[in-house]
Amino acid sequence: MSRVGLAAFGTVSGSARRAVFLLVLSAIFCVGTVGYSPPSLAQDGVPDLSGIWRRDSFRLVPPFMFDDGVVDGVIDGFDNPILKPWTAEILMQKSHNEANGRVAANTMASCWPYGVPGIFDVRGIQILQLPDEVLIIYVIDHQVRQIPLNVAHANPVEPSWYGDSVAHFEGDTLVVDTVGFYDRPEAMVDAYGTPVTEALHVVERYRLIDDGANLEVDVYVEDPNVFQTSWSMTVEYYSDDVKLREAPCAENNRDLPELMPTAEQPDF
Repeated sequence: MSRVGLAAFGTVSGSARRAVFLLVLSAIFCVGTVGYSPPSLAQDGVPDLSGIWRRDSFRLVPPFMFDDGVVDGVIDGFDNPILKPWTAEILMQKSHNEANGRVAANTMASCWPYGVPGIFDVRGIQILQLPDEVLIIYVIDHQVRQIPLNVAHANPVEPSWYGDSVAHFEGDTLVVDTVGFYDRPEAMVDAYGTPVTEALHVVERYRLIDDGANLEVDVYVEDPNVFQTSWSMTVEYYSDDVKLREAPCAENNRDLPELMPTAEQPDF
């Protein structure tokens, strides 16, 4: 608007100025939005995995534990040949301690992030699929994974609980590749205390099945420092429209009440 126009605009009444201002805004909005449509996340055969997904089973037991059996929540024996000797020794000691009433500290009891594939022990998740990343929100302790799409791993990778995850679509399947995990005593592959080293590599493959009613996740795990060979498992979720409940670990650990300190008298 010219100076003459501005001067003239200043001489009109307040209500008239507001009317003109609204007309200008309306014109700008119309010009800026002509032909606009929000991007679709389901183009070129790429499905939208967004939604709330649940599974009913309580605990996820890795396949290499199946042959040993679970007795009263404690693994009985660790002679499975898939385990390195030092790994089997650690798990046998943890099992022995639990059988004698000594519960070993782990990521879940200590409210640390579960890591991958340990996070599959969580039964409720919400996926938010965006054009450049996928977010996975877990019902326990508000844990979140932020997974960029169509990028390479960081170089160098900074170790973390969830590692460095990147993803891409292969047809109708979301493939998530993760490396760069913490190598520390608290980091565990599962709830039974299988250790993690810097060599851990996990690949997850997410795809919709049953006309979108269910979500199937194939998980591939390898860590040559811990296992004699790679192993895999399949986890299946069903679609749900009930929002995730709040479940902060320190204040609402209903799964492990015996591990939470309890005051003899209330604070107030």
